Amino acid sequence: VEVLELFPSDSSLTPWACSGETVNYAGAILSAGQQQTFTFTGANGCDSLVEVSVSELAVSSSELELRTCPGEPVEYQGEALQAGEQRTFVLTSSLGCDSLVQVEVTAFSELLLTAEATESCADRATGAIRAQADSGAPGPFNFQLDEGSPQASSVFEELPPGAYLLAVEDGNGCRSETEVLVPARPPLEVFAPDYAFPCDAGQLMLRPQVRSGEGPDLQFQWMDGLRLPERMVYAPGTFSLTVSNACESQQLDIPVPLDYGTYEDGIYVPNAFSPNGDGRNDLFQAFTGPEVVVQEFELLVFDRWGNLLIRIRDPQDGWDGTHQGRPMNSAVFVWWLRARIIACGQDVAVRKEGDVLLVR
Repeated sequence: VEVLELFPSDSSLTPWACSGETVNYAGAILSAGQQQTFTFTGANGCDSLVEVSVSELAVSSSELELRTCPGEPVEYQGEALQAGEQRTFVLTSSLGCDSLVQVEVTAFSELLLTAEATESCADRATGAIRAQADSGAPGPFNFQLDEGSPQASSVFEELPPGAYLLAVEDGNGCRSETEVLVPARPPLEVFAPDYAFPCDAGQLMLRPQVRSGEGPDLQFQWMDGLRLPERMVYAPGTFSLTVSNACESQQLDIPVPLDYGTYEDGIYVPNAFSPNGDGRNDLFQAFTGPEVVVQEFELLVFDRWGNLLIRIRDPQDGWDGTHQGRPMNSAVFVWWLRARIIACGQDVAVRKEGDVLLVR
């Protein structure tokens, strides 16, 4: 009989454990970094030695930079972080151990939005908004007006007057907004002062005044085609001027009568007289200016029922307040005047009417 000697078997095992944690091997609790030899009975009945060394897995760490738009939070692991904030998050790695992530949040450059508005006509859409965006972000920039579609162009045209919300978004997805007012252009108002052509001068300058609606597009055109805001005239008359801008036009007929001096139209007609024989205002008559030459004259006086009381053809004559030899009672009478006169070298037709009070 030959007896064979069987030797004990040995082996090694290296499990791993997270730092500060343990593993269970054959009912024994081993800490990370611990080493121990276990004796088992092999299949042949001999000892089987197993050397167990627990490997420690270190805690992993990393850094993460997050970017966000100015004034807006960014979300990480369900947490809202603000620009300038730093925070450490403890996560679980793929091996089941702690993983430390150092998070820092920084903001993109501020997106600045400016705009310039052009006024619009009140009755149609002629306004415009020109936007300008400035930031360190890459393009493209997309501009939006109110609820309209975003566009690459920074110009919005054919806008009616009103307030608009202008927005821009840059290549980082950051957005900036501002309110822009497109003003309505004031209505065109042109005023011409009262003119009178002086007898002692051979010319008069007309200077109409634009009270509102001015602008670089303002145009003037006189009836003879002259395109100046003022003009010289050399005789009395009526002068037509058209003033226009991009929104509207206004036509003025500017009367330039002769300057008769004291008496309007060269002839003055009083509104009351008192035929009481005191030598003052005893007659109702017309008076002409000192430089006026009467060519034709007719003054009619009517009562309130339209009956003709007197017809006067000589401007030196007047009405003494009687009819058919009888004094008229105090009342209001209607008069009607037609004349042709020479004033300032001009042949002028005069047409006037009114009423006069007879006072007893």
